[in-house]
Amino acid sequence: MDHAHQPVLQTSRHVNKVMAIRIGDASLVAYVRHAVREALRAWDLSELADTVVLVASELVGNALRHGKTTEIPVRLTIDGSNVVLEVADDSDVEPSVEATGAEDEDGRGLLLVAALADAWGSEPRDGGGKSVWARFAADVGGAA
Repeated sequence: MDHAHQPVLQTSRHVNKVMAIRIGDASLVAYVRHAVREALRAWDLSELADTVVLVASELVGNALRHGKTTEIPVRLTIDGSNVVLEVADDSDVEPSVEATGAEDEDGRGLLLVAALADAWGSEPRDGGGKSVWARFAADVGGAA
C-alpha cells in the first residue's frame, strides 16, 4: 500500500476512525473491513462487527462504483448510544433502493443496508457530493 495514501486512524471517543480510500484501488476495501472490525473490537462492540463490516463493504462498493471521486472518506463514530458509519463521494445522485429481478446480478446492496442498519440515509455535502450513513444501536458503555 502506498503509505502516502494510507488511511488515517484517530482514537478519540467522538471521531474514532477516519479513513480515505483512493478510487480504483478496490483492494483497500479489505482494509476498510479490517479497520472497522478492529475499531469495534477496541470499543468493546465486537458484537456489531459482522453487520457493520458488511454495510461498510456495500457503501464503499457503491461509492467506488457510482461516485465520481478520487477519494472516498469513510468515518466510523460513536454518537450517543449509536455507532454511525458514513461513506462520502462526489456524486450528487441520491441512493435509492430499487426493485431487482431474480436474474439481476447486482442492485441488492441498499436492500441489505436497509435490513441491517437501524436507520440509514444520505445528506448532501458542502461543495457537492453526498454522505451516505448507517446507524446501529449499540451498548456503548464499554467503548473507550
